[in-house]
Amino acid sequence: MKVVVICSFRGSVPQGLVLEIGETVQILEKCEGWYRGVSTKKPNVKGIFPANYIHLKKAIVSNRGKTIQELAIQQCLLKTDK
Repeated sequence: MKVVVICSFRGSVPQGLVLEIGETVQILEKCEGWYRGVSTKKPNVKGIFPANYIHLKKAIVSNRGKTIQELAIQQCLLKTDK
């Protein structure tokens, strides 16, 4: 499952994964309010982070050629003044 980071996390715990807002993370496992995962920016670094620092998102993954392309499907809300 892939998620998007909604709050930066400095990894201030043992084995913590440093995360920035907007980054995409692949979840490997969940345990008592924490996730263990890997950032798509740094695929060789695994670590833990609080579950409430991320947001589940839908994505379309296409595999064409030598790379994998992931496109986020996000709903946008527009507020207008009348």
